[in-house]
Amino acid sequence: MKRLILLAVTAFMLSSCSKSGGSGSTEEVKPTAPLTPVHEVIDSKYIAVYPDYLDIDYTKVDPNGEITKKLIDAAIKTINQSNSFNNVYVKGKTLGFIFRRGKSAQPSTISLNSSSNLYKEVTKNWSWNGVVTIRKQNILITKEQYEQMVKLNVKAFNTFEQASVLSKVTSGDVMVIKFALAKNKTADKQILSYDLQASTPITFTPQFEINCLIPGFYDRQTDVLVDIPDGPAKPAQRDLGAGVISYTQDMDGGNATDALNFAIARQYYQRYVVPNL
Repeated sequence: MKRLILLAVTAFMLSSCSKSGGSGSTEEVKPTAPLTPVHEVIDSKYIAVYPDYLDIDYTKVDPNGEITKKLIDAAIKTINQSNSFNNVYVKGKTLGFIFRRGKSAQPSTISLNSSSNLYKEVTKNWSWNGVVTIRKQNILITKEQYEQMVKLNVKAFNTFEQASVLSKVTSGDVMVIKFALAKNKTADKQILSYDLQASTPITFTPQFEINCLIPGFYDRQTDVLVDIPDGPAKPAQRDLGAGVISYTQDMDGGNATDALNFAIARQYYQRYVVPNL
């Protein structure tokens, strides 16, 4: 599973001790004067300056704080400036933020701080399934034709492991297929691969279904659908001939944990941080 990009992104947000800029340099640059809009709202002693990015541990400014509107605006101005930094990282009490040049939504990534209690709840050893939600584009085909023209195969990466399709439910234009490994705990780090084959035009969304209990968010054990993070490889598309298109993708427990991390972090941000901005 190609998780290098995602792991690097998560490391940036959760720790300020092992940074490396886009240029590959880890040496901090000592500014001689205010360099960016961020320096206008935060004392420079709290800002680590590297060739390609700024790193801010906001807990040193406010131990109980996450982020302020002034800092958000300053970070956005910084990455939008020409000849400026490409990324700004901010570590808060519960959340870590990344502002990236060229991203329409800012902050572009929000994750849980690894020292927070919420992170410890999210990263417990939960069980997970893979889910693919499919929507047909040809409304003229019948339900029976639809189900015959769309198939999903699943296999475990480890030859000693087993994977299987758990259910396949069709309602109108939508088909939902659920699948899982025999060992489907997030800590198992087992990998499965699905192969979705369709001989009719479709759109589809792959997701993780994680059975979890997160106090303050999911107070009862429940199945939670979360989107796959940006880090893992996107579904690979192949033309098999005879009008059949194949879509394949790997999924694993580590990515499931990352997905839940980002989903809960986004909820926390909207619920507790945004109202105070």
